[in-house]
Amino acid sequence: MQIPIIATLTEESLELPVSENKIKKERIAARAVIFSLENKIALFRPDSKIGYRIPGGGIEVGETIEDALHREVMEEVGATIKINSNPTAQLIELKNEKKTEQINFIFIAQLVEIIELNKNVKWLSLDEAIEELYFQVPKTYKNVFRRMRDIKTLEYIKNIGDDNE
Repeated sequence: MQIPIIATLTEESLELPVSENKIKKERIAARAVIFSLENKIALFRPDSKIGYRIPGGGIEVGETIEDALHREVMEEVGATIKINSNPTAQLIELKNEKKTEQINFIFIAQLVEIIELNKNVKWLSLDEAIEELYFQVPKTYKNVFRRMRDIKTLEYIKNIGDDNE
């Protein structure tokens, strides 16, 4: 099965200063757009200095993509989820300054249970979540990438949902 690439983000495309560094390492990450029964999605904020984002993160040695996603969602949202067996899409980030190419596998997931309430998690409609991200002002190089990665992801999920209606 071919997994569509929804975007390739670069320093140039994000209007950041272009670094002359060359990509030296690859990082694989898994992200989840988690839907509740009320059709709200989860955004989390790691701390008060960083804006909200889609749950997910890097895959550790020995983990499958799915295991990593379940671990990250538990750490960040405090919840268990049911995921599709295959990623819905992928999004690539070419971070020359960090010398890293990050490949994000995007999954659609359903909330199964909230195990631990997390005050840094918001449940919003898809449109509200996109708006939340558009109004964030990223203050670091990494957060410029994170913000646009999550906007592109949510817009893609919204578009494929609209296509299925």
